[in-house]
Amino acid sequence: MLSTQVMAVDITPPILTNCPSSTRYQVPYGTRFHVATWTEPIGSDNSPAAPTVFHTHGPGDEFPVGITQVSYIFLDSAGNEAVCSFTITGKESYVMFVLNG
Repeated sequence: MLSTQVMAVDITPPILTNCPSSTRYQVPYGTRFHVATWTEPIGSDNSPAAPTVFHTHGPGDEFPVGITQVSYIFLDSAGNEAVCSFTITGKESYVMFVLNG
């Protein structure tokens, strides 16, 4: 009798939903940090186990003035990954005074 084994290999990365868009914030002149918030992305997979999530920053974190990249990496049990990246940009606001003299 001949026996055949079939082995399934998962090559499908997790599916991402709700990956935020890059965001700009105006902060008062002289402010060194600002708090940014967003709805976190969601990852799902074709296997029963939910993907593991790693991220560089989270909603409510403080960000310096300038551009900061935020990344979320979703990793499934087979080692497939999906990445959601966006930037948070904090820009100082300047107040101009006009003097009439």
